[in-house]
Amino acid sequence: MKTIQRYTFLLLSLVLLASCQTDYTTLPTYNSKKQLQAVIEVPAGSSTKLHYNRQTKAFEAEQQAGQDRIIPFLPYPANFGFIPSTETNAQKKPLDVVVLAGSLASGTVMEVIPVGVL
Repeated sequence: MKTIQRYTFLLLSLVLLASCQTDYTTLPTYNSKKQLQAVIEVPAGSSTKLHYNRQTKAFEAEQQAGQDRIIPFLPYPANFGFIPSTETNAQKKPLDVVVLAGSLASGTVMEVIPVGVL
């Protein structure tokens, strides 16, 4: 009987963890230490253009003619992403950010210090 309870508890825990997905667009712009936050979409060194899909709450490859969009000439030289909660236009597109650091995984949320604006 205890074995069944353990497996049931384990199964319920896994289901709950799988259903918990972070909505990166609703994260605060500044963290509790008043530091600007950035969400990484495309890791440095990657040739595949990724974007965050608000509906599925996942990072997906951009599609071009039904196939993943791949940059043919050079990979991204730095991490590319966005600043959460900064939607400024009707398309609900947040401000872009380029983070100069080693390659970081998609979905990494990190503190950044702005150096310049384009």
